[in-house]
Amino acid sequence: MPFFVALAVGIITGRLLPMIILGVVVSRVYGGFLARASEKYFMHLCYWKFGVTFGGGTFVPESFDREFIV
Repeated sequence: MPFFVALAVGIITGRLLPMIILGVVVSRVYGGFLARASEKYFMHLCYWKFGVTFGGGTFVPESFDREFIV
């Protein structure tokens, strides 16, 4: 998947060769990461490091909200 995204960006920007190389490198790194860790860990990493949610996200209440349901 990262390869095809890089290929499309390369075609659009006119920088095909550098984007093909970047796509191959990112695909190798991403494939090696998935071979060692599960897909859920990748989703966890994206959520906590970058704020990217998959599948509609989750609800996280504000930490300063002190109204509790009794």
